[in-house]
Parts: sequence; structure tokens; C-alpha cells
Amino acid sequence: MKIRLYYPAMMRIEKVQSGGEIDIPDHATIDVLLQKLALSREHVRFILVYVNGEKRGLSHRLHHNDVLKLYLPVGGG
Repeated sequence: MKIRLYYPAMMRIEKVQSGGEIDIPDHATIDVLLQKLALSREHVRFILVYVNGEKRGLSHRLHHNDVLKLYLPVGGG
């Protein structure tokens, strides 16, 4: 199945450009997708994931044509 993926440039994901589509197994979870993208487990715990505009956890099952947005909160002062 295909999903559309958006993420900030600072994440530098090589397998798909932000705004592009990626093919994943049917009903894969967000966690499976993040593993496929080869994101460090250390970094994954900081990523906020929104599916079709709603915040979701890593165990959420994805569906064909979902729009997934990854956010990496940045703090400072």
C-alpha cells in the first residue's frame, strides 16, 4: 500500500523525499514504517507522528493513501 510522507528537511530521510509516496506492507504500523526509513531508535522516541491530521502512536496501523507527517520538536531559549 502507498502512503504520502512529509517531514522537515533536518531529518534527511534518503528513501523518500518529503511529500513523496512510499510503499509499505498492508496495514503496517508507524513503527514498521520508521524502521523501513532507517531512523535511529534513539531519535524515534522524540518524533511526533500525525496521520491524516491526528496525532498517533507507533502502534497505529496505517492504511492505503494515509498522509503521514513527522515532526521533530525543537526547543531552546
